[in-house]
Order: sequence, then C-alpha cells, then structure tokens
Amino acid sequence: MNRCSLCPKLIYRRPIPPDGPRPSRLLFLGEAPHVDEDKTGIPFAGKTGMELNNVYLPILGLPRSEVCIFNACACSQPSYDNPTPEQALACSSVHLAPLLAEVQPEIIIPMGAVACSLFGKINLNYDHGLPREGRWGGWRGVLWPTYHPSAGIHATAYMIPLMQDFHALKGFLAQL
Repeated sequence: MNRCSLCPKLIYRRPIPPDGPRPSRLLFLGEAPHVDEDKTGIPFAGKTGMELNNVYLPILGLPRSEVCIFNACACSQPSYDNPTPEQALACSSVHLAPLLAEVQPEIIIPMGAVACSLFGKINLNYDHGLPREGRWGGWRGVLWPTYHPSAGIHATAYMIPLMQDFHALKGFLAQL
C-alpha cells in the first residue's frame, strides 16, 4: 500500500494495509492506526485489537482470520489523535473503493463516529446495532454501525451496547 499525497508527512510512519481474507463477508472499519499498528504494520494490533479479537469477534463465532479489517485513515495522525471526518473522507476516497472491489463485503461494520461519518448521517447513540442500507462508490450492501472497541476499554459503559450490537449482528448474519 502506497502513501498518497494526503497523508501526514511523518517519515517513520507508513500506511497500514487491510488485514484479512479477500473476498470477505464482513469488513470491519476502524478510525486510524495507533502506536501498535505503526510498529507491526497490522490494523487493530494493540489493546483495541485484543478487545476485538477476544471479546467481540467470539460473540459472532468468528476468528479474526475470517474477517477483513481496515481503517478509515490508512496512516496514523501526528499525535495519534482520531482523524477528523474530513481527513477520513479524504483518505477513504483514495483507498476504500479499491478495497471494497477486492473484498466484496456483504456487510461493513463501521466502528466509531469517524468511520460512521463516511456513510452519511449516522448518530451512534441512536443508530448503533441497527442495519441500514449502505453505499460507497460501486459498493452496495449493509452497514452495521457500532461503537469503536476502544470505547469499551476507556468507558466500560460502552461494553454492554457493543456486546448487544455484536449479538444482534450474529442474529442478523444467521438470517442471511
């Protein structure tokens, strides 16, 4: 994966490519890489990745190796802050469409407000855990917005809604 002209010019950081099979029924879309991702070159490699791998994906009965994971911004931000929706849109406008053509997901799970902002007006407080029609370029499918797994790490009040969202997603997948 190549750095585009929109990325922060931080010499020691590189774009973090998607991880997982192609095609994949599910695409989990986070916000941006953090310290551990910059070290390993793998999205969701740190504490948040462990939370996703060990708490939420088991609810679905899926190992990480069966889902594709990427971020709305492929490069980390200068102070590892969350990207703005504008930064996420600029980066995704370069990287997301080719990835969707390759992965061909039935469902995209945007995790967190930044990832959700790519798909129009999603208010996580009201829309989390509810399927909705989604589009991005030539891709058409289902969006399943949810909170970012790091929210459950930093504020345990988010763990219950996250778990409920994943249990509901498991039921939804069983109906497809």
